[in-house]
Amino acid sequence: MKAGIFSFFESISYRTLGLLCFFTVLLTGAGDHFMGSEASSAILYLAPILAATWFGDRKLGIGIALFSALAWAFSDVSSGRHYSRQWILVWNAGARLGIFLILSHLASQVRQKLLAEEQAAHTDVLTNTCNSRAFYEKIEEEIERCRRFHHPLTIAYIDVDNFKMVNDSHGHATGDMLLRAAAEVMRENTRHVDVVARIGGDEFAMLLTETDYDNAGKAMAKIRNALLAQMTTLAMPVTFSVGMITYQDSPLDAHAMLRSADNLMYEVKKSGKNAIKHLAGHEMPTGVDPEER
Repeated sequence: MKAGIFSFFESISYRTLGLLCFFTVLLTGAGDHFMGSEASSAILYLAPILAATWFGDRKLGIGIALFSALAWAFSDVSSGRHYSRQWILVWNAGARLGIFLILSHLASQVRQKLLAEEQAAHTDVLTNTCNSRAFYEKIEEEIERCRRFHHPLTIAYIDVDNFKMVNDSHGHATGDMLLRAAAEVMRENTRHVDVVARIGGDEFAMLLTETDYDNAGKAMAKIRNALLAQMTTLAMPVTFSVGMITYQDSPLDAHAMLRSADNLMYEVKKSGKNAIKHLAGHEMPTGVDPEER
């Protein structure tokens, strides 16, 4: 049930979330008006404030907090509650607003910290691309989409040829710079819906969503040319071997997909490196299983 509620709030638009929180505060204020001062409804105001902050942003949370304080003050007056001094009403409204704002701020800070930790757990520190764990998760998500909507899917495995030579002759700092530059080129030449990941060492992988065989071939040729041009600019004596598979029907699992693309990449390296080998999913790639190398 909890997961369902979270999924609901995460799936609705920002505007819908704001309207939902706004009307929740209105209903709470109306309840205050009819129940009078005998029943406390403070906790009911907190729910829309926290929801607006957590699933929206800090700005929306502050807006709902302000509206909640005003609604609570109005319900106090409209329900016939009297104060010995008028300033007490203002003081109470200000105190409530202060509490609401503090809770909204704390919720925002916790949310940002959790998002940062989640991002760090799924990001390769050196290249700022996805790490292997996040990449497998993305593949599994895309496989499910392929099964539902029958979209094509392309996966590519990219190895930096002669990278060890760069590390040995120029040092690891230069090697790290090369990997960061390569990752940046890959990100700049892919769509925001595509996924770029560093699988480990000098090996990268790409997930090209809803990309058929012909378009995948054109896209990868463009990416590889951009990579080679950047390496020429940096005077780095490296090239790129690419194994790529396009699935028209959904593949079995993420590990099988990546292993098959890796096999193709290994065949390119055995054949002289610096090329792309691209197969359709129904063509079974040959080569040695990476675990047996």
